[in-house]
Amino acid sequence: MHELMVFFSTLGGIAMFGASGFIIGPMIAALFLSLLDIYSAEYADDLDGTLPVSARPFLRSSAPSPDPTPARAPSPAAPSGRGAPPPIPKN
Repeated sequence: MHELMVFFSTLGGIAMFGASGFIIGPMIAALFLSLLDIYSAEYADDLDGTLPVSARPFLRSSAPSPDPTPARAPSPAAPSGRGAPPPIPKN
């Protein structure tokens, strides 16, 4: 979560739950953001763009994002990984 989200959820948790709100506030905020992310991923086809799958600007995803570039075959001049690379011709 973003630092400001943690800060404000901690303040809100302390205001609502007292000293234990120091832990409970950020936990409730993280639960809400997780549920929002699950909902947006599950109903992505039905949503009209108001809640995209990446609707969590306060979360840092640990899952790798898909590579938008298509996979290409290696060029024939590229070394195969065995032995030393071919020498560079000098002019």
